[in-house]
Amino acid sequence: MPVTLATSNARRLLLWLFFSACAVAAAPADALDRSLTLEQLHHTAWSTRDGAPAEVESLAQTDDGTLWLGSPTGLFCFDGLQFQRFRPPEGESGPTGSVSTLFAQPGNGLWIGYRFGGVGWWNNGKLRHFGRGDGLPSGTVTAVSVDAQGRVWVGTTTGIARFDGHAWTKPQEAIGYPAGATYALHTDRAGTVWAAADSGTWRLARGAEHFTRSTRSISYAWLAERQDGHVWESNGTQGIWPLPETDGPPPLRAAVPGPGHVGALLFDRDGALWVGSLGGVARLVDPDNLPELGTGGDPQVLQSQRFTRADGLSGGDVLAILEDREGDIWISTSGGIDRFRANKLTRASLPADLAAPSLAAAPGEGVWVGSTEGEPMRLGHDERRLPGVGPRITSVLRDTRGMVWMAGARGVWRIAGSAAERVTLPSDLSGTPVQAMVDLGDGRVRMAILHHGQWEQDVAPSVGWHPIAEPPGGPDANPLAMTRDPRGRLWLGYAFDRLVMLDESGAQSSWGPPQGLHVGSLLSLCPQGSRMWLGGELGVALVQDGRVHPIHIDDNEPLAGVSGIVIDVLGDVWLNTALGIFRLPVDEVAHALQDPSHLVAAERLDYHDGLDGAPAQLRPVPTAVAADDGVLWFSTNNSVVWVDPRHIRRNLVPPPARIVALEVGGQSWPLASPTLPAGTRTLDLRYTAAALAQPERVKFRVRLDGVDATWQDVDTRRSVHYSNLSPGHYTFHVLARNEDGIWSAQPAALEFFVPSAFHQTWWFRLMWLPIAGLVVWALLRWRLRQLAARYADRHAAMLIERERIARELHDTLLQSVQGLILRFQSGVDRMPIDDPTRIALERSLDRAEEVLTEGRDRVSELRAPSSGGATLGETLASFGEELAAEHGHEFSAVLRGEGASLPARVRHEVEHIGREALLNAARHAHAATIQLIIQQTPKRLTVEVRDDGCGMPARREYAAGRAGHWGLAGMRERARSIGARFTLTSAEGDGTQIRLELRMRGRVHRGKLALLSWKRT
Repeated sequence: MPVTLATSNARRLLLWLFFSACAVAAAPADALDRSLTLEQLHHTAWSTRDGAPAEVESLAQTDDGTLWLGSPTGLFCFDGLQFQRFRPPEGESGPTGSVSTLFAQPGNGLWIGYRFGGVGWWNNGKLRHFGRGDGLPSGTVTAVSVDAQGRVWVGTTTGIARFDGHAWTKPQEAIGYPAGATYALHTDRAGTVWAAADSGTWRLARGAEHFTRSTRSISYAWLAERQDGHVWESNGTQGIWPLPETDGPPPLRAAVPGPGHVGALLFDRDGALWVGSLGGVARLVDPDNLPELGTGGDPQVLQSQRFTRADGLSGGDVLAILEDREGDIWISTSGGIDRFRANKLTRASLPADLAAPSLAAAPGEGVWVGSTEGEPMRLGHDERRLPGVGPRITSVLRDTRGMVWMAGARGVWRIAGSAAERVTLPSDLSGTPVQAMVDLGDGRVRMAILHHGQWEQDVAPSVGWHPIAEPPGGPDANPLAMTRDPRGRLWLGYAFDRLVMLDESGAQSSWGPPQGLHVGSLLSLCPQGSRMWLGGELGVALVQDGRVHPIHIDDNEPLAGVSGIVIDVLGDVWLNTALGIFRLPVDEVAHALQDPSHLVAAERLDYHDGLDGAPAQLRPVPTAVAADDGVLWFSTNNSVVWVDPRHIRRNLVPPPARIVALEVGGQSWPLASPTLPAGTRTLDLRYTAAALAQPERVKFRVRLDGVDATWQDVDTRRSVHYSNLSPGHYTFHVLARNEDGIWSAQPAALEFFVPSAFHQTWWFRLMWLPIAGLVVWALLRWRLRQLAARYADRHAAMLIERERIARELHDTLLQSVQGLILRFQSGVDRMPIDDPTRIALERSLDRAEEVLTEGRDRVSELRAPSSGGATLGETLASFGEELAAEHGHEFSAVLRGEGASLPARVRHEVEHIGREALLNAARHAHAATIQLIIQQTPKRLTVEVRDDGCGMPARREYAAGRAGHWGLAGMRERARSIGARFTLTSAEGDGTQIRLELRMRGRVHRGKLALLSWKRT
């Protein structure tokens, strides 16, 4: 299957033009400032102890930002934190693991040259190899390049070959290129192909058919292109020079910048020339004026632009140099990998004896630096020492007249221009450090002297000093910091959260913990208009309108040791702290003043940005000042750094995120739309970002579609774990943000599929439906049996209780009543027959006999509640007919649907309700007609008793209950006990209707009636 680099020549040409234009256009990241020394750049080295491969002979960076390293031990990639050996996909391993050269082709992946012959092409996740059988020359691959037509050129130790996307050709004889080894290849922005061979350096102009020789150089060579389009060459015997367009010998005395032979070349974006050699690396900031050779052929290069193993380089022999997309310089050596990058903070070069520096702005630009160990020094464009001043300088100050004061244990000096004048102090003040100074105006100064309190200059023309009493209300201790605000008020900061303000009239205001001051001992004060910033050992706050406003930042650690505060020309606040330098944007401060709970989004500059050491916490002071030109200067215990807040170096290159591994159960899976094992529940994903400048500060966001509803911030973690995954398709996304808040242009994505396990398939779940149905049916049957047994037990208990009550009634009440009747009957029999009293008593005895008979009937019902074979309707209809015969009213019964028998308890309660309703209508309604209606279905039973009698007035039922007549109340209670609905409808003079409605949901179980549930309607 042929490999295609582009679909057509036109496409190749457009692609080449596009990337050439990108190279000419403004760089996506700032270049390294040529005015800085190599010492002022941020240098990091990785050796084999850090996992770096040894003897990396070639470096390349592909479009995705990955840094590739080719070495005799294999191919590696590096994300700034971890080296990872490249492992080709299964079945695509190369003929050898020893890599001799690398070339990143824009838009077409990475070309890999092998030491023992052949090339590999890694593109879009696939690795293809070419060798002698494909038409490639034998021997070690020394160089790879691509021309304006998109053709790939490969040079080896035996020849040169060209790949047009379909086949390899060896066009040496046809194009006039000499046979033999090719050492270097380069295509410049004009489209000319340059090649270095044994017989010289050759060029193939764009569109030309034949090579022409440019120079008759010899030996192994390197090629590099300058920003102006000129190609330069170097080799170990003839030096460094720009290649001419016409054939000619190399310069007789071309400069060789470094001992031994010259190695790799690189022009960075700022135009500086980086040169590698056996002795290290050198940077030539002015390539047009190469240094002259000194004794022994060693060029006279400034030591500040040399970097060797003694300076911290990972090895002595420089093998390759690369500038990445962020403007960083990468160097491979015999011992490891090095990186040079610019810092946001620029470190000033200080003499070794200038320790423990304190700062004061110098007139015009720069600063004066005092020291406890050596003579002061001015930094900036006019750098110079100041002899005769110091040492032991512990406090410096610039007054309103522009003079700089330096004070310490050895005395006090006032500096004007380049002259220093010693200021005489009282003799008893000598030998003690000065803690702080403040300008009182008109050139007068107040000092806080250790163990001696505050001293102030006399008013002119006197030149003496006098002590100042400490403000009342606090301990007798020196202030740690002093300043004056624009209104002329004097501010004094003390230990243990004490702040004092004295106005021009001498009136005093004080703040402490009761007023909300909680920053510890006050180390620095800085006015900003109507505000006063307070820096302490435990944090920072500001005073505005007499109130203390604590300021908290959005950082993992609280601020501590704030010994320097300065305001820049933009209004931002800068803090010099024990954790680094922090910038508080003016908008964030305003937000914090409006909302005390707001955390200020502060920018932190620390050792990643060029800061070394920590600022002094007591003396010397101050540790932060703003120079006249707006540049901010900061000091630590062993360094001085500066930054221009208007031109802070920013990394504006979006960091491409990249997913590097998918692991399930500790096993890695391919990243090409993988299908994971069935039933996978947990997995781990690892990712990185090609942000090589400050990879430690790269932060990430992740999202797994189907699990995460929104992006999840994971800070700097480069792996994520997911659990409890269900079967299905998933897509994992990751975004990266560099140190300056620039996010990836687009997220990296990985699709994968989790198949269903046997127990997660739909047919497995469907298989459980009949099983679940059987289980439910069995549970229902069990429940029915349980309810039936419970009802049977309750029914048996009820029958036992009824029988007991019947026995008690028969043996006590009925027998007693029978005895009374007989006794009364005996007395009546002895009375005359025509006696009116006897007649009345006989009537009463007859009624008593009826009551006794009715009582026996009720007792019989308790023992045998069943009405024989009669249905409910037949029983009530018979009772209604008896009442009609007794009371002389008409009676009719309508019976519909009676068939299935009712549970005994239901039958008993309904029958009693019906009898009570018929009896009430017969006795109390004075009705002419009474009607009984019974309707029974499998789901519902309805019993109605209607009459056309006198009706019942409102609240009659309640009144009857109060009078001891409980018939209606009893009917309601009986209805409630079986879950039936009882309704009484009546109006005075309009008859009465009593309705009982029962919804039945019980069925017959094994020939027995079981009451399962009764629901009110």
